[in-house]
Amino acid sequence: MQSASKSIRVNRVESTSPYQQRLLAKVKALEKQVAKLQDVIETMTLEKETVEMDMEIAKEHAEKLQQEVEKLTAAMALSAGTGRDCSEGSLAEIEELTAKKNKLESEAEELKEMLDIANAYKTMVEDLTEKKI
Repeated sequence: MQSASKSIRVNRVESTSPYQQRLLAKVKALEKQVAKLQDVIETMTLEKETVEMDMEIAKEHAEKLQQEVEKLTAAMALSAGTGRDCSEGSLAEIEELTAKKNKLESEAEELKEMLDIANAYKTMVEDLTEKKI
């Protein structure tokens, strides 16, 4: 009984027209392409989640840096407002605080740029995911 069903299947496969064979080949190729695209979607989704976590960390770091800049600015304003004697020590301290403030502002700006890039990447991943689904 089994050999009869196998021979029927074989006959059906052998009796397929060239057109049907091309269609079957196209279907198999499309199935492979769908599998690859699903893998790409999964990978991009994981990358998106990683970018979101990195973005959250960068936001927190930027907030801390901004708070430190504000503290330094307030300290400089307080020091300038008290009318302290501008001796060598206080000038060096002011220069050090100014340099630190500039560095922190630069780092905060870099983090903001990184956030912009991360947001753009996140949007791209979401758009691609929607298109593939």
